[in-house]
Amino acid sequence: MKYMAIAACIILGVFMIISELKRPNKAFLTARILASIVAILSLYYMLFPVQYQADQKSIHEINLLTRGTAKDSITGIKGNSYTTEQEIANTARSEKVKFIADLPYFLKSNPRINALKVYGYGLSKDQLKGLDNYQMSFHPAPDPVGVVSCSWNWKLASTEKLQLEGTYHNDSTEPVKLLLRGFGANLDSVRINPKEYSRFTLHDQPKQSGRAVYELIAMRGSDTVAREFVPIQTSEVLPSSVLILSSYPDFEYKFLKNWLFENKFAVTMRSRISKDKFSTDFLNTSKSNMERINPAVLKKTDLLVVDEEELNALSASEYNAISRAAESGMGILIRLGDPGLKTKTALVNGFSVYRLPDEKSKQLNMHFPGQQPAFGVLPIEQRSFLKPRPNDQMLVTDLSGKGLVNSHLYGSGKVLLSSVPATYNWLLAGKEQDYNRFWSALFSKALKKLSKTESWLMIPAFPVPGQKTRFIVDQDQKDKVPLIEINDHRLSPAQNIELPFKWDAISWPQKQGWNIITINNKPDYFYVYHPGNWNAAINHQNRKITTEFVSNTRTVKAGSADFENTVSKSVSLWWFLLLFLCSAGFLWYESRILSAKF
Repeated sequence: MKYMAIAACIILGVFMIISELKRPNKAFLTARILASIVAILSLYYMLFPVQYQADQKSIHEINLLTRGTAKDSITGIKGNSYTTEQEIANTARSEKVKFIADLPYFLKSNPRINALKVYGYGLSKDQLKGLDNYQMSFHPAPDPVGVVSCSWNWKLASTEKLQLEGTYHNDSTEPVKLLLRGFGANLDSVRINPKEYSRFTLHDQPKQSGRAVYELIAMRGSDTVAREFVPIQTSEVLPSSVLILSSYPDFEYKFLKNWLFENKFAVTMRSRISKDKFSTDFLNTSKSNMERINPAVLKKTDLLVVDEEELNALSASEYNAISRAAESGMGILIRLGDPGLKTKTALVNGFSVYRLPDEKSKQLNMHFPGQQPAFGVLPIEQRSFLKPRPNDQMLVTDLSGKGLVNSHLYGSGKVLLSSVPATYNWLLAGKEQDYNRFWSALFSKALKKLSKTESWLMIPAFPVPGQKTRFIVDQDQKDKVPLIEINDHRLSPAQNIELPFKWDAISWPQKQGWNIITINNKPDYFYVYHPGNWNAAINHQNRKITTEFVSNTRTVKAGSADFENTVSKSVSLWWFLLLFLCSAGFLWYESRILSAKF
């Protein structure tokens, strides 16, 4: 439209100038040409006003009330008050609090507003987008009470355990008991001390496959103070096959074999009795000939657990078969042998091992680097440690940072070396959680991950019915638009310009409970929560995000004349109308009166 108007003005201007040049009377020729140009330009700028950027120094501030704003404090808030929460608008009608259905649209429709005073728990990450150029002050409500953060592995294989981790804020003078409940039974519990922010971890081993909804219940005495839903999906998978090669029977292998059996792994264990004699055990798998380790045996193996002594005792053909299997994707976990053992295998020589002299301490304290809490103390003297090399990933260290379990890639597989001699003492001391954490992490790192052609992420993590929900889909084929459906309603995804394998789609799920997402005709499920679920976690997160956002955004004192906000303004149309009338009037006067005189 704009370009058509420019073209029309140019044609009209050329026509008027040529007409003036062809007139026999050359009096006032320059003035007539200028008046013609001014008339055309004035007409154009009345259709398309001239805009310019100006600094707006005055403060045009509104109050924005969010969840957590105390009802009795609303009357004391001066100025115009708005809210994005329908509940606040309904309860504060007498205070003339106006409801905003869409904050970005409201601010765009009111460009004079350049300052926001936010009350309550604050805004979500999505709501804060686009507010960088506004003066903001935040008056936070007290941190909410209850489960203020929580995460869990909601997609599980049938061999995995559900692990729920989070933080509970207990502001009362009484302790709170957190219960993980499912299938009509209390499955795990933890005590939260009074007046504390306490981290907690709860576990369960799902007994059945499919979708289920657990409950996280907070009890103070006999009163239920919170009840949150914990949806999970458990899928049947073929059990991972583990082969254990032991140079001699010991307690570490015995307890590990039993743990693998209880966690539904297919276990084959061969223990050397003498040079060419072995004892074998088969758990969750069929029997086979284990006299020789050959490619046929290793083809059915996902993970090999072997100690250094047994690795040295293998024949050259057996060792080569293991190396080729590792290059093809099989994982290997090697237990470091006695400090006096002279290693001759390349698998162990690929790691850097060093020994320390005898220490006075007979206890080992270790943890995952950068993670808390630490494991329980093991009553052993640790003398062998691992030093990381380039491309290594240290998985476990002692509390001073010395390496205990290291790993690196080996072809398509992964090799782990552990210098921890014994972990079964945790089980003897009743610390099953430490034992589970340690071996689950090592097996997860060593086993080859199955690649997926599509994956997806949902924002927010706790959607409620009718809430705008964003689905981020990753797929291998970046040139193909993914077919995304929510409850049989097809969405229109937009491709990420910078990351072309990512696609964004927006939906407003209406049904509480399990909903279906289908990506390229592959169905999956997500959960839509009741509006009362996980409020403490959502409010705590908003409070934290808003506090960080305001502290990182330029803020000045309310009412200060130093605040400047750049706004777009238009030149008044009256100026162009006046110019048009003057130039057109001159052309009329000149053609009717002046031309007759000259």
